[in-house]
Amino acid sequence: MRSPDFPAMDAPRVSATAETDPRLAVVNGMRGWAMIGVIWAHAIPWYLAPDRLNLAGFIDYRIRHPIVSNGHLGVNVFFILSGFVLALPYLDGRRSFSEPGALRTFYRRRAERLLPLYYVAMFVGMFVRVESDYTSFGFVKELFLLATFGYTFFQVYFFPRFDMAMWSLAIEFWFSAMFPLILVGMKRRGFLVLWLLVPCLLVRIYGASLFPDQQTPLNHVKDGIFGRLDDFVVGMVLCLIVTRQPSRSRVASFALLGAGFAVFGILCVAWNAVTLRQVPFSVTPYLHTLTQLGTGLLLLGLVGDLPTPVRFVFTAWPIQLVGMMCYSIYVWHPMGQLGSAWSRSALPVYLAFIFTLAALSYRFIEFPRRSFRDLFMSYPK
Repeated sequence: MRSPDFPAMDAPRVSATAETDPRLAVVNGMRGWAMIGVIWAHAIPWYLAPDRLNLAGFIDYRIRHPIVSNGHLGVNVFFILSGFVLALPYLDGRRSFSEPGALRTFYRRRAERLLPLYYVAMFVGMFVRVESDYTSFGFVKELFLLATFGYTFFQVYFFPRFDMAMWSLAIEFWFSAMFPLILVGMKRRGFLVLWLLVPCLLVRIYGASLFPDQQTPLNHVKDGIFGRLDDFVVGMVLCLIVTRQPSRSRVASFALLGAGFAVFGILCVAWNAVTLRQVPFSVTPYLHTLTQLGTGLLLLGLVGDLPTPVRFVFTAWPIQLVGMMCYSIYVWHPMGQLGSAWSRSALPVYLAFIFTLAALSYRFIEFPRRSFRDLFMSYPK
């Protein structure tokens, strides 16, 4: 039984009958904490901001309270770990594109993994959550772009109006389309594939220069596939390091882990400064590169020789479960952010609603042929 992999959040896991890979436990946990950060950044401010139903008021609140803004780094982590998980079975020899029909099998599996929940969420968002003129040309165009993942190339559509978080799913889709080619290049040239970091950084620099005064950390150029492809490539390179050098001493593991946390501390300070406009937006392309470094250091440290109590922060069952369910949680968590029915006191209700909905889609849409025990009770040790 293969472990499922999700896009911008390939929540890797293994069943109780499959071979347990402790590296997947670490990745699950990192995704779990990244998902918590994303929910914090996307949902919590809506309930804390004084004018919570007003976008301008929400943005103003985030500027004045920048600590709530740094959860967006979780999406970078998702992208990097996605590259790691997709590359893992190919770099450790369990799969190969040289086998007959391997490329077709890969795309079929990715389509089965990505598309069902994506299209269900798209339908709910477009036909249930928001009002639209279904007969207008604009709606038909929007529907076509969403159905084909083309919206990521247009500024006006980059953040779908019914679910702004879905921008990252289009990035994952296009990476999945490019993955076999990148993997073949890695197989032939190894670490030289890192040259892709240069053009991606240049794209981000150009994208940041187009919107120097924007108040949000993302835009359709800087954070499109050509600006974010190197996140996935870094994940693939990390996988190459782990498969070639699977062990690290306890001292090296602690050093890597500590350096990773230090980098993320620097990132939070830097992003706060950007949010408060103490430093120009033009520094943000380099902060993406720094996020890649921090995530890599954390991952390499966590898969090394660490004491169980230290690793437990990332491998505890509740955190792993959030990581395994992160596709569903990520897709549904913006659906309940706004609405006159919600109040600040209803925050626990909102969280219970989102996690219940995510659990149902995880069980019946993502993996309808898996058992409840397999999906919710088993996880890598």
